[in-house]
Amino acid sequence: MNFLVEIRPMKFSWKKVIRNKYVVAIFAFLIWITFINDIDLPFILKSKAELRDMEERLEYYQKENELIKESLDDLTTNKASLEKFAREQYYMRKRNEDVFVIREKDN
Repeated sequence: MNFLVEIRPMKFSWKKVIRNKYVVAIFAFLIWITFINDIDLPFILKSKAELRDMEERLEYYQKENELIKESLDDLTTNKASLEKFAREQYYMRKRNEDVFVIREKDN
């Protein structure tokens, strides 16, 4: 017995794919989740960018807070730094002393 079977490659047909109800349902679901839903892809990307920005600001403020704590500690423990701070920030002076404040003109 000689059986000759001819094997032909299957042709790909978009019509079959488009008519398949499962493929259409999956495609519709992906479109819904990506663009139409309340928490869609653009919302998620925007939220991640805002989170990154807030984390950077948090890091900046934490560093500033540490610097301020060090400055406060220095002011409360060192009398010379306290006097320097009072003279520079509040233009305080000792008796029989003149203070001249020189400011640059704003352009």
